[in-house]
Amino acid sequence: MNAKELTLLRQVRVRAPRVPHVIGDALASEYEAVLAGTGGLDHVGDTWLFSRLLRLGDPMLPEPALTLTGSRTAYRDTEARLTPFGDRIIEGTANFLDANGIDDWVAGVHLSSAAGRVWVHDRGGLTRR
Repeated sequence: MNAKELTLLRQVRVRAPRVPHVIGDALASEYEAVLAGTGGLDHVGDTWLFSRLLRLGDPMLPEPALTLTGSRTAYRDTEARLTPFGDRIIEGTANFLDANGIDDWVAGVHLSSAAGRVWVHDRGGLTRR
């Protein structure tokens, strides 16, 4: 799970079930961090955040972090609620990658748990998962 996805989960905790508010607040927190000098330059938009929200609530996952209802095609018509697993992720007692693996493309690189193409920071080093 990346930092922006964790921000989405935290915003769902505060703003559920209203996805437009979740996404708006996630965008606002990113811009506030940039203005404060604590954020990066990797800006994203609302449609990317919505796609990540859908991924976190995919019912095909072994452990979805969210329960999504509504259209799931337009964020104004979609509602999101944390699952107990999503709460544990925010609290730091559960790990999305451990429970669900990853099959994603990032900057042209295919991250795949099934293919052993995932490396994570672990106690100051890198560990393959």
